[in-house]
Amino acid sequence: MKLIFTILLIAPLFSFAQTRKEVKVIHQKQIDFYNQKKASQNEKIANFWDKIKNDNPEIYEQRILHLKNDSIRLSKKRDDNTQIVLKKLESLDINSHYIDLENSSLEEIPNQVFDMINIDTLKLTNHHFKTIPKKLNQLKKLKYLDLSKNDLSSSKIRFSKLKKLEYLNLSQCSLTKLPKGLRKLKNLKVLVLTENPLEDTKKIQHLKNLESLKLNKTIVPLDPYSIGKLKKLKKLNMNECQLLEIPPKIKRMKDLESIVMARNNIKIVPGELSQLQKLDNLILYENEIENLPLSFFQLTELKELDLYHNKITHLPKEIGQLTKLNTLYISFNQISTLPVEMQSLVELKKLYAHHNNLEYIFDFSSLKKLEVLYLQDNKLYDFPNSILSLSNLVELDLSGNKITSFPSDIKHFKNIEIVNLSDNMVESIDSLKKDLEVMTKNGVIVNL
Repeated sequence: MKLIFTILLIAPLFSFAQTRKEVKVIHQKQIDFYNQKKASQNEKIANFWDKIKNDNPEIYEQRILHLKNDSIRLSKKRDDNTQIVLKKLESLDINSHYIDLENSSLEEIPNQVFDMINIDTLKLTNHHFKTIPKKLNQLKKLKYLDLSKNDLSSSKIRFSKLKKLEYLNLSQCSLTKLPKGLRKLKNLKVLVLTENPLEDTKKIQHLKNLESLKLNKTIVPLDPYSIGKLKKLKKLNMNECQLLEIPPKIKRMKDLESIVMARNNIKIVPGELSQLQKLDNLILYENEIENLPLSFFQLTELKELDLYHNKITHLPKEIGQLTKLNTLYISFNQISTLPVEMQSLVELKKLYAHHNNLEYIFDFSSLKKLEVLYLQDNKLYDFPNSILSLSNLVELDLSGNKITSFPSDIKHFKNIEIVNLSDNMVESIDSLKKDLEVMTKNGVIVNL
């Protein structure tokens, strides 16, 4: 009995382009025409391709195709007209939302896919694939391959002949071992292995040109020696990996620009981290960090630092050396004082320091670029008057403190859009309400 694969095509039926500006679509009347057709399956296929070829030859000849949802059906038996076009494709997106076999995801990759010898982008995410045929190696021009959200735990995946592959997504594939031949993918730049019960990651060390590695929710003992060999790596994501430390060997990755290791059990930030002089993004929220080594503040290229929800009690004055910092998250710690040296953070645009033990705030007037300031749920007794000089401030939250009065000049904020002053200990509430009414009339969202 012949299997029939239903390929659903979205309006527009085809998206042809290398950029969004170049996208060409089939007119709605053509889509309606095919929706209304009640001919047999073979007639639909023939009519579809004939009409495209006759009415829109330039579309017929295009090299990029996205198969999404409408009512054109392709059987397992190859159709000549179909095959002609499929061989010219460079991009194919088959997603479970768009392809359906009796209202369930595909059980195997349609044979037509393996005829697409010119394809360079293939997305086969969220199906019921158990195996990946060797024939995938026929697609030697592939640069982008997404097989995520398929149960490939028992599959022998081989990619050894996909020499041009640059992006490979195998997240949520129930993998315990990395695919054979992975080491031969010399051009691979991005590897996504999120949420796999991997037993070993040593094969990764052979990917000498890898620039981005995502191992989020992958509980596996990290081999420090192996990870240290990825010297061209720029982005490393290891959220929720039960890490107890940042591997000291990470210092060998001199090109690292971004480290994301949130929601782990990291207690100590190694001093070796300071050797990563290209690092501009460090995300360590929801760990167990209590302090930062002084050498840490030699990371002078940092632009975003996220230490949200740790156990930090003190920020050293050396934080003033991070002069390129534009976003700083230090909320949900136990910090009682912000060092005055933070006045040097002149590029700072967003400061999140809420839910700490702050009783006093330094003079903010030098932070001219500050746009977002969250200081709620601290122990502030006085309104920091220097805030009034921040002409670029858009969001201000001082709620949940012990402030007894607010200056009348607060109504003169130039660009402010959101102000939260609730749950303080204001003595003269009526006069404050009048000032805030002026702000409300100017379109400011005020919470008192």
